[in-house]
Amino acid sequence: MSGALAAVIIYGVLTVIWALVLALYLRHRAASASDPLLAMLLSVLALDAFKSVVESGYFGLVWGANYGVLPESFKALGAPEPLAAVKVLNLVVAGVVLLRLARSWVPNELERRATQRAELELRLAQARENEETLRLAVAASSELLWDGDLRTGRVTGSAEAAKWLGYPLSEWPPTPWTLIVHEDDREMVQQAVAQTIKGQSRSYRVRHRVRHKDGTVFHALSTGVVARDETGRAIRFVGSVRDITHELEEEGRRLQAQKLEGLGLLAGGIAHDFNNLLTVVGSSLELAKRRVGGEPELVEPLQTASLAVSRATVLTRELLAYAGRAPIEHKPIDLNELVDAIGDLLAVSVSRKVTFQRVLDPTLPALVGDPAQLQQVVMNLITNAAEAIGDRTGTITLRTGLVVLEGPPATRRSGDVTGRVVRLTVSDTGAGMPPEVQARIFDPFFSTKGSGRGLGLAALAGILKAHGGAIGLESTVGVGSTFTIDLPALDAPLSKPAPVVATVGGALSLNVLLVDDEPMLRRSARRLLEELGCHVDEAATGREAVERVRAEPGTWHVVLMDVTMPELNGVEAAEQMRQVAPKLPIILSSGYSAEADAVSDPRVLQLPKPYSFEKLEAVLRQATGC
Repeated sequence: MSGALAAVIIYGVLTVIWALVLALYLRHRAASASDPLLAMLLSVLALDAFKSVVESGYFGLVWGANYGVLPESFKALGAPEPLAAVKVLNLVVAGVVLLRLARSWVPNELERRATQRAELELRLAQARENEETLRLAVAASSELLWDGDLRTGRVTGSAEAAKWLGYPLSEWPPTPWTLIVHEDDREMVQQAVAQTIKGQSRSYRVRHRVRHKDGTVFHALSTGVVARDETGRAIRFVGSVRDITHELEEEGRRLQAQKLEGLGLLAGGIAHDFNNLLTVVGSSLELAKRRVGGEPELVEPLQTASLAVSRATVLTRELLAYAGRAPIEHKPIDLNELVDAIGDLLAVSVSRKVTFQRVLDPTLPALVGDPAQLQQVVMNLITNAAEAIGDRTGTITLRTGLVVLEGPPATRRSGDVTGRVVRLTVSDTGAGMPPEVQARIFDPFFSTKGSGRGLGLAALAGILKAHGGAIGLESTVGVGSTFTIDLPALDAPLSKPAPVVATVGGALSLNVLLVDDEPMLRRSARRLLEELGCHVDEAATGREAVERVRAEPGTWHVVLMDVTMPELNGVEAAEQMRQVAPKLPIILSSGYSAEADAVSDPRVLQLPKPYSFEKLEAVLRQATGC
């Protein structure tokens, strides 16, 4: 009896609980009217809760009636029809709900899935596009990309890298991967990799050499990073190798240019000081020769000493030409006439097996330069071409023409002239030069001749630099060489200057103001001037000379002044003298062309050092009109 009562109480409690659940479902269904799908689901749940309420109450009443806990009248409920009716109703309602659910949910689900598929296809297309972009970037970068799995030891590399290093894809990457590293650099690279993996180095960055499959060697820069897991263990090593051969070559050329520039400054300074000494020695020898008369035992050693001074003068001029500071006489020049004259002169002095060809442009415009220095350039190139041919049969071709350059040609070695240029090419069919000789051919003191000083082509490049020109070289061993000279062209046609008639006079009765900060140079120049019959006053500085001219502007017929002086140099002093005495003739003496060229006044003449007795006399007569 007590067990039956407990069962009735439990069914009663279940009925109450399911009734509360039913009420809760119905309440939420009323609040979810805006969401049909949720409302239908709540309807199904409410129907199921209703079924549970009916079943719990039904079984509680029937159980209580059968065991005498409740009136026997509830036994009539024991027929199965009421429960069956409830279940049928439940099934009908569930079917209706499911049908409505299918009609609303299936299209929405299909649409959602179609949207998801479209998004996935878009992301896949974007991923493929990004992959293609990355592939193109890798191909364009010309870098070797590599990925090393430190757990398996497997190394992969980009296909572009295989092509770069000459490996077929079937052999790429080689095993071991260190085969691509130059054998002399392998230990260094392996140590750097090991230190990076162990964490001893924060980054991997090594400059080393790389060997192509055919044996060619490149210079490369390797960089990489290490990927580690959550424990800090290295699991991947990813990086790249970049070809820096061209960069190193450019850096080498830049350092070489800086070295040559420094050497040029040194050579120019030495030549300048040496010219001052040669001026003193040369002028002293000139005076000595004039005073010893015709005594052979005295004249012969003086002539020998004068010859040594002349040869030393040529050497200093080569040094100054290399430094781009040789004195330049600016005159309009017909390059065709100059090439013809030099060609005729040298054609008889070279081997008869050498054939001269001249292809000269008759419409060639003029250029401005120093005829003597440009003659030296042409003579040097023709002589070198003849020596390259030697005793064999060969041809030297001289070609002129007008060229318009938008940028420097690939064969250019020195200079940066562009625009309208007068071009001279000197080609030979000689032995040619290997690349290592071409790289140094314009270096000072470099010579392939046992007896050469190595200043010929270096001086030639300096002359062209001082003229604002450029030189190029193209050479192949066994084929020959071609030197290309480019000089700025004049727009106006060449006008022939009127011939100058030389005048010969007696002693010069001139008052000369001699200005030089070197006492030794003043003494030697004074002796020459007095030998010419001049009266000489001296000034030790440019400032002193300007003050004397300002105080006595009409005292001197001419001023002979050094250019390089402290405080106030010759160029600055000449400009200040012009303000006081506009008609006073001024002669500037220097071994530097750039210093004297700074004066734009055509009445200021130049006297390059060292100078002879005859040159001094000639420039004095030219300045004063005597």
